[in-house]
Formats: sequence, C-alpha cells, structure tokens
Amino acid sequence: MTTAIRVLYVDDESDLLDIGKLFLEESGNFTVTTALSATNAIPLLEQEKFDAIISDYQMPGMDGIQFLVEVRTRFGQVPFILFTGRGREEVVIQAINSGADFYLQKGGEPGAQFAELSHKIKKAVENLRAEEAERASRDRLIRSEANLMIHKTELEAQAAELKEAKLAVEESRDKFLDLYDFAPLGYLTLSDKARITDVNLTGAKLLGIERSRLLKAPFSKFVAENDADPWHWYFLNVLNQEEKRSCTLMLTRRGGSAFPARLEGIRITGSDGTNTVRIAFTDISDIRNAEETLRDSEEKFRSLAESSPDYIMRYDRQCRHTYMNPAALRVSGLTEPQIIGKTHREAGFDEVQSRFWEEKITNVFEKGKPFQTQFTWDSPGGRVVLDWMLTPEFSDDGTVRSVLGVSRDITRLKNAEEAMRQNEALLKRTGEIARVGGWEMDAETLAVIWTEETYHIHEVPLGQIPPLEGAIHFFHPSDQAKLSEAITHALTTGEGYDMELRFITATGKHLWTRTVCQPKVVDGKTIRLYGTFQDITDRKQAEEELLKKNEELHASYEEIAATQEELRANLDALTRQEQELEESKQELADIIEFLPDATFVIDREQKLKSAVAIARERLAARVAGKAGTVKKGNGRLTGKDD
Repeated sequence: MTTAIRVLYVDDESDLLDIGKLFLEESGNFTVTTALSATNAIPLLEQEKFDAIISDYQMPGMDGIQFLVEVRTRFGQVPFILFTGRGREEVVIQAINSGADFYLQKGGEPGAQFAELSHKIKKAVENLRAEEAERASRDRLIRSEANLMIHKTELEAQAAELKEAKLAVEESRDKFLDLYDFAPLGYLTLSDKARITDVNLTGAKLLGIERSRLLKAPFSKFVAENDADPWHWYFLNVLNQEEKRSCTLMLTRRGGSAFPARLEGIRITGSDGTNTVRIAFTDISDIRNAEETLRDSEEKFRSLAESSPDYIMRYDRQCRHTYMNPAALRVSGLTEPQIIGKTHREAGFDEVQSRFWEEKITNVFEKGKPFQTQFTWDSPGGRVVLDWMLTPEFSDDGTVRSVLGVSRDITRLKNAEEAMRQNEALLKRTGEIARVGGWEMDAETLAVIWTEETYHIHEVPLGQIPPLEGAIHFFHPSDQAKLSEAITHALTTGEGYDMELRFITATGKHLWTRTVCQPKVVDGKTIRLYGTFQDITDRKQAEEELLKKNEELHASYEEIAATQEELRANLDALTRQEQELEESKQELADIIEFLPDATFVIDREQKLKSAVAIARERLAARVAGKAGTVKKGNGRLTGKDD
C-alpha cells in the first residue's frame, strides 16, 4: 500500500482549511495538517517532516511569499504550492522567482479545484522524489565506479587467475547497464587510439547518432575543428597519467550543430594490460549561457560602474571591499591595493565612521533587505554629504552573497536646498512685509494652490483652499464678474492681467487688493496660471488721502488765484495813482523851477525834507552873488549872506 503524502495546509480561513482537508484526505492519498498562519506553520515544520506545503498568499503577519522564502531558507526544497485568491501577474512572477513549484488560483467549483490541487501536489512530490532518486542513482553509480577503482589493484594482482573469468566480470559490469545507459551524463569508453568502444544511451543522444553507429568511430570526428588540437593533447594526457583530467570542448552533433561539453576522463588499464579511457561528458550549454549572461551582466555592470560619477562598492560577508569603481577610489584617496580585500578599518578610515558603515552592511547581509541613509563624511578632498544605498545581491539558493553599495555626492544638492530654504524664508518674510502672496492654478482641473501669505490675506487656515468659484467669492460682488472674465480670457488666449479689486476677508474685513496673472502656454495651449496677490489697502488709503489733500490744495489755489486777481486790480489802480502823482510832482517841479525864490520844505524836527537844488542855483545866479541865511519864520523863508 502506497504511503499517504503528508501535506501541511496553511490558510487564515479556517472554513477553507476544513474543506481542503476533507477533499484531500477523502482519496486516502493524503494526510493533511492545517495551520491558520505561516507563523503557526513554522513550528510544525520544525517538529515534523512534510512531503508538500500548500499556502495562501495574503495572510496576517507573514504572507505566502515571505513564508515560501522562509521555507526555502530553513527547510530546503519541500514542494510548495501557492493556493490563493490573488491573481495578479506580479504575485505569480514573485512566487515562481521565489521557488514555488506551482501556483493555483482559488475560485470555481470546489471538487474540480481540489482535484487540480491534488494533482499538483502529487506531481510536485513525484518530481522531488524523482530528483532524489536520480541523485541517489548517480551517487550509487559514482560509488560503484569508485569501488571498481578500489578493486583495480586487486584485480591486476589476480589478473592471471581471473583471465578465464573475464566474461563474468563483463556480466558483473552489465548489472550497472541500466544506470549506465540512463544516467544524465554521457559515458564513453575509448581505446588507446581514441576510438569509441562503448557509449551509453545518453552519450549517443548527445551526439545525435544511434549507439551502434558510434562504435569504433574516432571520437575526434565529433570534436569541432577549432578544438582538434586541445582534444588531442587532452586525450594523450589522460592516457599517459593515472589522475582524472577534465576539459571543455566544442562537440558537434550529426547535422553539424555544435554544443559546449564538459569532459571528465580517466585511464583504465585492463587485466591484459590494455589501456582504455573512460570519459563522462555533458552538454553545458545552459551553464555556458548562464556564464556568458553573467559575464555580460558583469561587463555591463563594470562598464556602467567604471564611467559612473557615483561611488560604487561591493562588500563580502566580512565587510571587505571586493570592488570599488574609479570615482570611489578618487574620493577615498586610495588605490586598489590599499582598499580591495580590506575592511574600512583595515584601510585606515575613521573608527567611528567605519563602525557605522560595517554595522549597516552586516544588517543587509542578515536581513536581505536594502538600506538607504544620508551622512556627512570628511573625505580627503573636504567635507561632503553622501546619499548611501546598500542593496543585497542573492545567490541561487536565496542567500545574500554580497552587498552592493552606491554613494552619491549630494553636497551641492544639500547646499542648494539650504539656499532654497533661506530664499523661501526671505520670500516669506518679504511677502509678510509687503503683504504679497502667490498663487497658481491648473488650467485643466482649475485646482488652486496658495502660498502662506495668501492664506493670511484671506484670513483662512493654512491648507484650506476653496475651489476657484469659492476663491472668487472673496472679492467684492461688484468686482467678481470682472475677475471671472479676466481668468477666462487668460485661459483661452494666454494673455495675463493686472487689476486692483476690492476684497472681503473670511472675517469680513474690507481690503483693496492687486492681483496679477501670468499664464504658462505650451504648444499654443494654456496649461497653468501663475500670479501674485497683494494687499494694497494702505496704499489705496494713502492715495485717497493724497487725493483729498490735492483737492484741498486745488481749492486753496483757486482762492489764492482770486486773491491774486484782486491784488492785480488794486496794483493797477495804485499804478495809475502813482502815475498821476508823478505827473503832479512834475507839475509841481515845473512850478518850483520858475519860482523867483529858492524853495525848501523843513519838517518839525528842523530837518531839510525836500528842495529843488537847481531852483536855488538859478536863484543864486539871479541875485548875482548875493548870499542869504535861511531861517524858520511864520510860513516864510528869508535869506542873508553866509
């Protein structure tokens, strides 16, 4: 009776566990142990041996992929089937890449679904058992050949006695024919002339010719022309030495197709002293392709790394540098001999900094997860700020084989960010002082963004931006239509605007504002509006006050002009009077001039106030040299000699 397959079924849905257990055990081919989570399943795996594991994908604590990775890491190649309701392609790809044997999506008729699940379990277990049997067969074959080699000396010592038993020995060898013929490797026996005397079925299949037609054929016939000399020297080395020898050659099949092959050969000396060469060979195209892919990948990596301005390093499990690109060597001030194969401390880096770096590298090896941070480093060229990314590099068995480190110098970026912060602070302070805010609007969605000062002017909490229609409602009702038309015009034509509008804040304050818009146009289409928003209430009040003063000044000017006109009229009158007075004075002067006596005017202080000198001279000429003394009298002037 076939032993039942032991299955561990993990799912966070207890009803589904019960149904699955019932369906699977009904056939008698399975015994099912259930667990409600991956966390609960791991202790069961530690205690018991299971032939297969069925697991849901989405479970609390540890999902199906994480559980799969844990199983592969700790419990080897136990057949693992992901049985889940999640059908996304990326989940399937992740499951297969993580080592899942099969992926089966929940849903549909339960009987058919669990029949398919039963089939998948059997197939996965059969595949594993077949692989184990194949490995065991190969091990037995290797042990058998080893035993033959061990007995070689004994057989040679008894050669004379066992000549007659040659057929028995050959019969004994035939016991291994089944294993020999169906082994995964091709086996050849060559004479000392390098002709094929025996070949297994696998070898004949690799060479593409029936086994019977291969016998007595020279093996060199199947060696590529370019490898003829290497094959010749390899065969001679194997034939003339007792040690096992190996080489890689290009072999050709019937039809001319070539494939790379790995050959392992050893000389066998028969009981009659005849030397033969036994060769095991296999097609290593997959290995060669993988190696070429790896080389290509490594070359691409090196090509990119060598020319990259970033600092690229690779570390082994002891935190030793296995690679550093030229940029990293330059910034470290070291050469390859000074750093490759050494830890940071061994290369002379700062103790504290080295401890930090090596701790993070070790964590990536242990956890298998990337790590990123930023730090300041005093490099030989000065202080720099680095963005450091550590990425695990995995082997085929899922373990971390190395850690790749990439550092980028972000000193300029950090300086620029600091300058930007200072500029933003200055802009914010300037906006607060000048009461100027900024805004922008997406032409497609009409979504609006404000700067902090714009919030302050509106007197609304930061982050509480109304839609465009709500933002327009902050303006005075009489100005809303004007602003809406200007925005529409800017969106349709790409022309900006500059307007002064009345405004009402969220708390009811009445302000005057200036709003300026500058559209961004790409390929003739307006995609965004940028603008400023300024509280100009103080300026408007100052303008109104200035206008009022101007009006008062104008009124004063009008009043002064009227007064000036009146003064001009009075001046004209005075001018006429002055002219008349001058005419009177002239007449008086004429009268005085022709008076017979000298005439004087003396004020009450006995001072000479006015006189006509020429009248005196003429009077003096008339009196013919007589002189007179002037005295004050009763209204008359008299004269006598001086």
